[in-house]
Amino acid sequence: MKYILYLLLIFPLFWSCVSTHKVEPTCSNHISSANVTRDGSTLEKAIIIMENHENEGIAAEYKWIRANYPNSSVTMQSVSMNKKHRPYDTLTILTEDGKKINIYFDISHFFGHN
Repeated sequence: MKYILYLLLIFPLFWSCVSTHKVEPTCSNHISSANVTRDGSTLEKAIIIMENHENEGIAAEYKWIRANYPNSSVTMQSVSMNKKHRPYDTLTILTEDGKKINIYFDISHFFGHN
C-alpha cells in the first residue's frame, strides 16, 4: 500500500517534467541567453542548423528558406568560416518581390558529416 501511495505522489511530479515539445534551433528565432534574433541576416544572427549529416542539413536550410521566403529562389550558395573557424553557408536568394538578399546558416553541426 505504501508503494502505491508513493507512486501516486511521484508519478505526477515526474510527468510534469516530461515534455513532448521538440525544440529545434532551426525553428527558433530567438536565443534568450544572447538576446539575438536568429533571422539569418548576418553571421552573428545565423540560423543554427542542428542536423547531423550534410544532406539533411542542406535540406533544412532550403526548408527554412521556403517557410520564411515563399516563392523565392536560391541564386547562389557558398561556404565560409568565421574567425573562430565555424563553418557557415551563405545562400543568396531572389525574393518574390525581386530583392536579392543573403541568408546565413551556422552549419557546424553537420559540416563534413556525410
